[in-house]
Amino acid sequence: VAVDEALANVVEHAYQGGEGEVTIGFEVDDASLRVQIRDKGVRFNPGDRLSTEIDIHEHIRQGLKGGLGLFLMRRIMDEVHFNHDGPEFVNELVMVKNLPETDAELKEGSEGSPK
Repeated sequence: VAVDEALANVVEHAYQGGEGEVTIGFEVDDASLRVQIRDKGVRFNPGDRLSTEIDIHEHIRQGLKGGLGLFLMRRIMDEVHFNHDGPEFVNELVMVKNLPETDAELKEGSEGSPK
């Protein structure tokens, strides 16, 4: 859902509904999933939107449409970071989701622990 929201934002805002290039990268290891989305569209600065909480009930009550993409990304993912103006991109969004420990890791970690 977070990746879908991010890509919808690129299409709607970075390329304003037109065509453009989007690069998506995924890295996964035992501890986390890292998603990187880059575009060369209109520069996006989230400003305080990354730290501002939205009252979702008030948003719905007012009948507002849209404006929840960053809210959803922040709720779903453990980390959300924006970078700008790299050599291969204008906008870069990096999202990280920490993965739960597996049963084997939990068992391994508890061996030798005092009971």
